[in-house]
Amino acid sequence: SKVLPDWLSDALINSLYVFYTSTLWGKKGEFSVYEATLWCPLMSTLDLRFYYSWMICLLFPELEKIETQHYIKAQRPDGYIPHDLGHCRIDCPSDGTSAPPRWKDLCPKFVLMAYRDYLWFGDEIFLKEVYPPAKKAMQWEFTTDKNDDGLPDNEGGDQTFDAWKFGGTNSYTANIYLASLLAMEQMALKVEDRDFAEQFRRRFVRGQKSFEAKLWNGRYYICCRFDNDEKYDTCTIAQLAGQWYANLLGLESTVDKKRAKTAIQTYYKLNDKLSLFGGVNSI
Repeated sequence: SKVLPDWLSDALINSLYVFYTSTLWGKKGEFSVYEATLWCPLMSTLDLRFYYSWMICLLFPELEKIETQHYIKAQRPDGYIPHDLGHCRIDCPSDGTSAPPRWKDLCPKFVLMAYRDYLWFGDEIFLKEVYPPAKKAMQWEFTTDKNDDGLPDNEGGDQTFDAWKFGGTNSYTANIYLASLLAMEQMALKVEDRDFAEQFRRRFVRGQKSFEAKLWNGRYYICCRFDNDEKYDTCTIAQLAGQWYANLLGLESTVDKKRAKTAIQTYYKLNDKLSLFGGVNSI
């Protein structure tokens, strides 16, 4: 008898082609995924791991652990998690395709993936290995809050949309950050680091308040609000990217639930109807 419907079996089989066209597996067990083998051959690009690693995590958990360990080894002394492991190599990490400035979405993404892997693997040894670098990464992230509103501040192409300049409080970066605070709180409680668990909770409450006050316009969370209070008042596809991860990891809501529902409905009315080929990034 069939376990999976035909469409799902076909999608899983065909989507796995990247494992033999776009990966590196070294003699010593090293594992890494190319961002793009020809035009952007960066290895294990962290912001893209945020999306593609679900498949690896589900089907090849040991390879997922190997990639995570590569990033722990590549972490900068001040806690910053680099953008990638290198150009056609895994021993020369870079801070980002547009760095400086350093990217503001990488450290929170590392945290969310680390918590996801712990939940799915149930591996206490893995948690003890990943918690110190995750904590250090968040301590670096705290330094990016330049206007003291409890949220990181973007300074240009310092996030996954690297050809798209953001500034000040950005809904994409900030929402992922809020979700990462919730994940860190849970990891801190698991390892009995209660002082930091309380700090993550305080930072979440403060950041969530700023997120709602600065970005909600009655229909959706706007793209950016700059430090001079100027607004980049567009509806973006990824305004609740952190909430997506929060839902999948069983975390509490990063934003007001009624507003989240309204924002998603607005997105479908605006962005999703502009193209036959998927949602438009911003309108």
